[in-house]
Amino acid sequence: MKRVLYLLPILGLLMSACLKEQDKEPEIVVCPGNPSWDGPWQLHSYWASPGAGPVSWTPATEKVTIQFEPDFLFSSTSGNQDRFLVASRGTETLLKLYKQGNTDTSVFIINIDRDTLYLHNIACIEGCAEKYIRPTQNSVVK
Repeated sequence: MKRVLYLLPILGLLMSACLKEQDKEPEIVVCPGNPSWDGPWQLHSYWASPGAGPVSWTPATEKVTIQFEPDFLFSSTSGNQDRFLVASRGTETLLKLYKQGNTDTSVFIINIDRDTLYLHNIACIEGCAEKYIRPTQNSVVK
């Protein structure tokens, strides 16, 4: 009889929890899609740290474009790399650029913020990076 008395409060708690769940509206969570980095990018600015002092972005003086294509194809108006791989290291995403058939590889930490692509070269001891933006599409307004 004592067991039945102990089970009644537990049963009551379970019933009230179920009723509360039914009264709630379903919660919908929409996650934004991963930013796409396929397509062309144009060099906007760069920085190289001399080791002391603040880091500031310098506007690009030459027109450099890079492009990521399906099947891990890469092209650039500067350099001869033609392939890329993406890997992760902890919370960082690494971009590895190389020329097919060669063993030389350039490795960057890659960050994307909407239409801005940051490449931080891990070979730079004191830090250097490039900032690329998506080229604007020419449109005709009627």
